[in-house]
Amino acid sequence: MVATCKFKYEWVTSGQSAAIKIAFKWNGDVASWSNIGNRCYKIAQNSPSMNFGWFDNNTSDEEFSRVVIHEFGHALGFVHEHQNPTSPIQWNVAEVYNYYALAGWDKEKLIIIF
Repeated sequence: MVATCKFKYEWVTSGQSAAIKIAFKWNGDVASWSNIGNRCYKIAQNSPSMNFGWFDNNTSDEEFSRVVIHEFGHALGFVHEHQNPTSPIQWNVAEVYNYYALAGWDKEKLIIIF
């Protein structure tokens, strides 16, 4: 059986309802991220489900393309390789939390990594 997906891309204003809501430097956030798969439906309509934090007029086409494809992969439900249940990576969880705390990420935000 072949799975089919139907997508509709439509530009909407910030006041309209949308499944995937994209922001640029949301509240000063300089990270790029996306909620994974249908988690976007749990995000309030006045908040983004995806953010592009470091794009500016000097961002190369290659970097722009790479990051957009990466984040939309997450929006479609793809996770990082290290999140595969058969991944051999042994995390030092305390060090991961400490590292990302310096960037302002709390444990709730990091739950998607593990």
